[in-house]
Amino acid sequence: MPFTAVEEQYYQSFFEEMAATCGLDPQGNPLRGDWDPEDSGVQNSMQRALDLLRQATLHPEVRNRGRRAVGEKAGPMRTVAEVLDVMLEQSENAKRTDKRSLLGLRVSRGQILAQLGRAKEALAIWEDVREKSGTVVAECRAHLEKEIQGARAADPETAEDNPGGRENARVGEARRRLRSALEVQHQAAFFCANAYFTIKSNADITVPDSDDFKRLERMETESYDFAKVIRKEILQEVSSE
Repeated sequence: MPFTAVEEQYYQSFFEEMAATCGLDPQGNPLRGDWDPEDSGVQNSMQRALDLLRQATLHPEVRNRGRRAVGEKAGPMRTVAEVLDVMLEQSENAKRTDKRSLLGLRVSRGQILAQLGRAKEALAIWEDVREKSGTVVAECRAHLEKEIQGARAADPETAEDNPGGRENARVGEARRRLRSALEVQHQAAFFCANAYFTIKSNADITVPDSDDFKRLERMETESYDFAKVIRKEILQEVSSE
C-alpha cells in the first residue's frame, strides 16, 4: 500500500533522522571518515533505526517517539489529516524560531561592529533588526491570541486556570515565543538608541547643535522610550507567570 503525501513526507523526514543516528547521510554515505559498519554501536543503532522505521510505515503515531513528534502524549491516534495539521504547525513554529535566532545573531554582529568603532554600520544592522523583529512580534501576538481563543473554546472554565492542561501548555509556549521575540526587539531598539548617541556625540561625524545632531538626539530619545515600553511588557509577562 503506497504512502499518502503526508505519510511520505513524514517517513522521509524520519528516515533522514534515523540515518543520522547511524552516522550516515540520507544517501547512505558515512558522515565521518572513521565510520565502521562492523562497530557494535553502529550495528545497534542500525537495528534500532530499522525497527522504528518499520513501525513508522504503519502510522506516524504508532511508536512512542512518533506520538511525541506529532504533539500527542495520550488518547486515541490522530488521523492522517490531523497529523498533517500538526506537522504544518510545527513547521511554522520552527520558522519563527529560526527567524528569532537569525535576528539575535545579527544583533550580536552589530555589537561586534560597534566595538570596532564602526557605529554607523552597526546602526544600520540594528535598525533593520528592529523593523524585522516588529513583524515577528506581531506574528507571535497573533499566534498567542489564537491559542488563547482555542483554549477558551475548548474549556472556558479551566483554560486559564489549569496549569497541567494541554491547551494551557500551548498558551504558555506561545507566551514564551512572544517574550523571546520581544527580547530581540528590545535589544535592537536599545542598541539603536545607543548608536544614535554615539554618532551624535562624535564631533568628527556630527556637528554639535546642527540639524543632524538634533535629529539624532530626537531618534535617540524615541528609541530609548520604545525600548522602555517593550521592557515593561516583558516584565509584566514574567510577573504574570
